[in-house]
Parts: sequence; structure tokens; C-alpha cells
Amino acid sequence: MNNFINKDILEYSEKYSQQEPEILQELNRETHLKILNPRMLSGFFQGRLLSIISKLIKPKKVLEIGTYTGYSAICIAEGMNKNGIIHTIDKNEELNTIQKKYFKKSGLENNIIQYNGCALDIIPKIEEKFDLIFIDARPNPNGHYVDGPLRKSKLKSFIGMHPIPIVHGMTIGEYASMVNSEGWLNNGIKCDLKIIKMKNYNRKIIYDTPQKPSPNLPNKKSINLYPSLCLFEGTNVSVGRGTNHQFQIIGNPEWTNYNYSFTPKSMPGAKHPKHKNKKCFGINLKNTNRLNEINLKWIIEAYNVTEDKTSFFKKSFDLLAGNYDLKKQIIEGRNENEIKLSWESDLNQFKKIRSKYLIYD
Repeated sequence: MNNFINKDILEYSEKYSQQEPEILQELNRETHLKILNPRMLSGFFQGRLLSIISKLIKPKKVLEIGTYTGYSAICIAEGMNKNGIIHTIDKNEELNTIQKKYFKKSGLENNIIQYNGCALDIIPKIEEKFDLIFIDARPNPNGHYVDGPLRKSKLKSFIGMHPIPIVHGMTIGEYASMVNSEGWLNNGIKCDLKIIKMKNYNRKIIYDTPQKPSPNLPNKKSINLYPSLCLFEGTNVSVGRGTNHQFQIIGNPEWTNYNYSFTPKSMPGAKHPKHKNKKCFGINLKNTNRLNEINLKWIIEAYNVTEDKTSFFKKSFDLLAGNYDLKKQIIEGRNENEIKLSWESDLNQFKKIRSKYLIYD
């Protein structure tokens, strides 16, 4: 985080900020000692800022997306109305124990309602009007380009909620502003959205996330390759789930003409990986150059070398692509340039809409 903060501002903040409360110091220590990816913790400076914002607003109803170990929820509660309630959502049930421990120690167990699962599924079921909604976001590591077909209306799903391409090239703040202002929320409702702009950030920076965004995206190479390789999730090709090179390799047990091989095994984050315990042959992409566009050559090649082409595509492929055309184009033998030309008009229209909401160069 310090790479994005002016040195003088950082030193001033360290000197004059309120001391971290004891309960948060204890939670901070336990998170770093016992929890995977402790850098996901909101931490001292962000926590003090959340406390100040909450004290100014004095919210009665708060929604937090991303509980982690509960640090930010406790900070927000410092300024909350006496009878206020925080609804906090996290997909990781394994963190419930430490969350509940510190909510109880801080005397907030009756003021915080915890949820596990997908926020998109949970939020519509919470019948509250919130005074404050907090989403802890980060820069987009694939924010340096825009590419892919636009999601068509008939293919709306959890995979693709809005009419955007596979790679939108926006930060979550910019994206939220677009969704809010374009009326894409349910029933066209709009919220009073406030975005805190990052200092010293631009899209030319190669942003390396301080922690894995997912167990199956272990490093910046996998994150960069993900938009190109996610399409393989809708095929019979493995993308390395069940190995230590997730989204950096592709293969299939029948591709015996390839020299590179790997065997997917059951592991955390991939209990039942595609082609489990079967030796797959394919391509190692770990040393490819950083991508500035979606690469379609790999999936075109994969389809062409597959003997039983009727088994190549799965039902989910169209949802991943966002349209019905990409699968047909690959089957028809279209090349990458021809396929991308068919996206151009929609993509240019999206870029015009997108440009209204960009905060960073």
C-alpha cells in the first residue's frame, strides 16, 4: 500500500493518527499469525479512516462486503449509532471463528450480522435501507486494456451480470460508478456512491496484488492470462486446476502429441479438478509475454487438435463468452482477427460509455 502514498503524508499520518485500540492490535496480531494472506487485513490507517467516516455519518444500517477477520467492521462500529447494525458478507466460512471471537470481545456480537456466500445472492434478501456501504477494493491488475465480446441480454447470469466485455479495464470504483449511473442495478435504483480516489495510480502501473485474489490465481502471470484462459472452463480442457500452475497451463489427456504434461490432483481450492488423476498433455504458458489483449489462438488451436469435437464445448461456454457467436466462429474455422473484428462495433460503443466514468489515466 505504501507505494501509492506520498512519503510526507505517510509520516504525518503515523505521527498524528489516533493509536490503534487494544482489541484491534490483538486482532491484527492473530490475523498475521494464524490466517492465510494477512495483508488482506484493512489495517491501522484504513481502519482509522473508516472510524472517522463512521463517526461523521453515525450510521444506523451498514453493509460491508468482505468481512475477512472483522477488523474493518469493528472500526466502522466505533462511530455507529448505539443501536446500529452491520450486515457483513464474506464467502470464506473458515474465518467465522475468528470473526465471532473478536465481535464478542469488542461487545458487538449483537450489532453485527454475518453472512457467508455470494454478495449478489445475499444482498437482495436483506430488506434494509443502508446509510453506509463499504467495499474494500484494489486496483485492477488487468486495467491496462479492454477486450472481448459484450455480454448479450439473454446470457445474463452470475458469470456476467452487466453488458460489458470480458475485460472492462476499470477499477471497481469506476465500474461501480458506471453500473450506478447507467441504471444497471435492479429496478434501476441508484445509490449515493462515494469513491475515495487512489493517489499516484495510473493504468500504466503493473500492479501486483499483495495476495491471491483466488486460490486458483496464485500470481500475476495467472491473473494476466486469466481473461484468455477462462474460456477453457467451458470446454474439456484443463487450465491447471489441481496443480500449482493454475491458469498458466492448458491440457487434455488425449493431446498426446504435446511434450508438456501435468496431472491434476485434489487440493485446496480444487477438490474435484477437471481430469483428476489423469495425465494431461498440452502447453506451458508460464513464460509468455504480458498480454495486452485476449489471446484466442490458444482456444482455436485446442479445438483444432481435439479429435472428438462434439465433446469440446460444454454448456457453460456461451455464458463465459457472453455471446452465442464465439463458439460458432471457432467451429466454422474463423481466425482470431476475423473473430475480433466482429466485436469491434460493440466494443467501441462500450468504450464510449466507459470513458464517462474513468477516474485514472
